[in-house]
Amino acid sequence: MGEGKKRLTVTIFGQKYTLVGSESPEYMRALASYVDETMNRIGQANARLDTVRLAILTAVNIADDYQQLRLYCEELEKQLAAERQQKQENHTNKKKHP
Repeated sequence: MGEGKKRLTVTIFGQKYTLVGSESPEYMRALASYVDETMNRIGQANARLDTVRLAILTAVNIADDYQQLRLYCEELEKQLAAERQQKQENHTNKKKHP
């Protein structure tokens, strides 16, 4: 195991998994909890799904969550850049026309 790597055993949808990563155990535990909660929520709504299909549907749902947040962050970055540009232009105009 590499330097700084941590091992953590978690339970996701009733199965134990060992996670290895450089993040804190709390962070890895939170990730596992999110996956477990998502699988359980989807599994309750789709009781006939086998575990593989449930895992794929969970992955798609989590990917959607990620994509929505990524697009939201991109929009915020554009708004922030526009505000910075506007402030810069206002500052430049004040220097030209005191």
